[in-house]
Amino acid sequence: MDYICAVKAMTHNKFYRFFPSIELPILLSDDLLIDFSRKNKALPPQAIEEFIVPVEKNIDEFTEFIPCFKLPDTELFHAIVYWKGGLLSREFVLVSYDLKDNFICRRSLASMIIEEDIIKKSVAQIEENGIISIVAGQNDQDDAEYDPKNSKVYRLEIQDDGQVIFANKENN
Repeated sequence: MDYICAVKAMTHNKFYRFFPSIELPILLSDDLLIDFSRKNKALPPQAIEEFIVPVEKNIDEFTEFIPCFKLPDTELFHAIVYWKGGLLSREFVLVSYDLKDNFICRRSLASMIIEEDIIKKSVAQIEENGIISIVAGQNDQDDAEYDPKNSKVYRLEIQDDGQVIFANKENN
């Protein structure tokens, strides 16, 4: 008998248990990843296959996933954040589901991507009010120091239905 067939299907509720609730605000950066990888239980392959693979692209044998947290105080949806790491990229990803466990959206929040000689990096802060501020920039690999003029600030908003959209500039 195939091992995968012998294992009971993982439910969304079991999957969500890998993501502890946290207090906001939180700043997503590389430094925080160490805490998540030490404190949180690793995702089993079955959880990755059932819940992460369907919403991800560019997965290979080197891709890793670390459960980070679930957003607190969401009454109409579930929202989790995990870290996805590959050879030339890594990112914190927010995924939301409605209360019937239907997929709502996926958004990359903070990342580091290497494309040829360019390093693209972003950090994100999630506030209590559902606003996500992202600072993104890029540098040439050969540059000794980062030039802040290369940075841009983006604002996303987590809506009551679990959608994550670009925030209206007039509300900022």
